[in-house]
Amino acid sequence: MKDKMLDGKVAIVTGGSYGIGQAVAIAMAKAGADGYCGNIEPNDENDELVAELGIFQRPCDVTDESDVVGLVEQAVSPSGNLDILVNNAGVG
Repeated sequence: MKDKMLDGKVAIVTGGSYGIGQAVAIAMAKAGADGYCGNIEPNDENDELVAELGIFQRPCDVTDESDVVGLVEQAVSPSGNLDILVNNAGVG
C-alpha cells in the first residue's frame, strides 16, 4: 500500500534498476510517486515488482544526450511536470 506522501509527484531515478537507485525508486513509488527509471541495462528480473509499483523502466545511457532527453520526455509527458530527479547513475 502506498504512503501517499509523494502522491501525484513525478520522479526520475537514473541508475534505478539496481542497488541504491532501485531502492530509491521503490521507496518513492511506495510513497505514491510516478517513478521512471533510466538505466543503461534495465533489470528484467524486476518486471513483476515494477508492474506492481507502477515504475517505468527505460534504457538510458546518461552519457547519451538523446537517451536522457527521451527519458525526461517520457516522464514529463503525462502530467507536464518533473518533481524529483535522483542522479544516481555511475559512469565508468
